Amino acid sequence: MRASAPAEAAFAHPPRVTVRSRAVAGPDQDLAARCTLEEVQRAARFLLAADRDCYLAGHGLLRLALAEDLAGRVPASARFRSGAWGKPYLPGCHGSGWLRFNLAHCRSRVCCVTATGTAATVEVGIDVEPIDPARPLPREVCTLREQALLDAAAEPVRAELLARLWTAKEAVVKALGTGLALPLEAVEIELTEHGAALRGICDVPQPGWRLLQVRRAVPA
Repeated sequence: MRASAPAEAAFAHPPRVTVRSRAVAGPDQDLAARCTLEEVQRAARFLLAADRDCYLAGHGLLRLALAEDLAGRVPASARFRSGAWGKPYLPGCHGSGWLRFNLAHCRSRVCCVTATGTAATVEVGIDVEPIDPARPLPREVCTLREQALLDAAAEPVRAELLARLWTAKEAVVKALGTGLALPLEAVEIELTEHGAALRGICDVPQPGWRLLQVRRAVPA
């Protein structure tokens, strides 16, 4: 999983960035109960039960995060809206500087990131992917430098490196809110021993970004 937060070098009141994660192994009644009727109805349109469970768990987790972070300043029934490129926001909060959030999920886990408490412009994005050497992610999203890193690694390390690159790129794109308008291969990531760094976008350096990597083991 990768959460990213582009930010200024310093803040008078630094933002509080929080990542929350929940395993999904079936219906989560506690999280589903936090969803609005509109979200429940939308989930009902998914054909697969796993997709319904994941959708409700993700949106329930996000509403739990907002309730905890904003201490009741956002009604539980508040409706999310989408920006020009599809990034969700809450009307009245987008652009106010004290709330940013993003949501991600795979079949077995949902995650969300929130940023609160600053008047500066801060955007956040998050992505989560399983590491499965038997079902590798496509390498076409990697730059030549990233491809060389993968070629020099042996399995199963290669699958882990690819997942780390993929999630970092996705999180950056989601933070920017550009959707598919910015291809993942335009985002270059440098992996480090303890995390990752954004080298640039379309060969242009991007200072001021912070990327956080979180890995969770899946029980056998």
